[in-house]
Amino acid sequence: MCAKRIIWSLLIAYCSASCSEKDDYSYKNENTTFSLPKLPYSYNALEPVLWTQVIYYHHKKEHKNIINELNDYIKNNQDFAGQTVTDLLINYGLQDDGIANYAGGHYNHCLLWWIYTLADCTKEEPEGKLLTKIEEKWGNFTDFVGEFTKTANSVFGSGWVWLCADSEGNLEIKAKKNEYSPLAGGECYPILGIDLWEHAYYLKFLWERKEYVSMWWTIVDWELIEYWYETYAANGLPVPV
Repeated sequence: MCAKRIIWSLLIAYCSASCSEKDDYSYKNENTTFSLPKLPYSYNALEPVLWTQVIYYHHKKEHKNIINELNDYIKNNQDFAGQTVTDLLINYGLQDDGIANYAGGHYNHCLLWWIYTLADCTKEEPEGKLLTKIEEKWGNFTDFVGEFTKTANSVFGSGWVWLCADSEGNLEIKAKKNEYSPLAGGECYPILGIDLWEHAYYLKFLWERKEYVSMWWTIVDWELIEYWYETYAANGLPVPV
């Protein structure tokens, strides 16, 4: 029994140490010129669900390229000066395709990195006000997961699927093409999204996108999503990045 207790203690200590690898949520709140955010965990932290190479190229290459495009785009228009990425999306995201894609892509990815957590550190479902709202809308958490998954698997080509809240805090599932964000024009306030572009999963899952969508649920940081909902989205505010 003594040996078993020692092994169990080591396992608990290992999981605790792994969970502590993710930084506490913070935001940069940049305006006018934007930079690549630091990941809140190491590049290999999401193994084996998402390979180190997937996260590295997604972050250092794809996200960085979007930021470069955004900075080049806004520096030629004085109307965009002094605005955060959330300002840009709310004010111009419906009428300006460049802002919709570049600011949308930057905002989407900033949220995405925080949405993830280590697979051993997530809980199976949210709690509190968020779970209550999910149950009001879909009846139970399982049915919500089913509808979100069905929506993600139905997206043709590249895009995103988001759980977001309207101005009254009610939840919706939104599918968006390309890098468009549901925050554009203040349509709704996103808190949980899955990236369905091939660069997000293809190196690991190849053409098995349904398997990627299924595995994605195992690395969702529900504690943070709960916080985002209660602090921001439920109050008609965008999550700051």
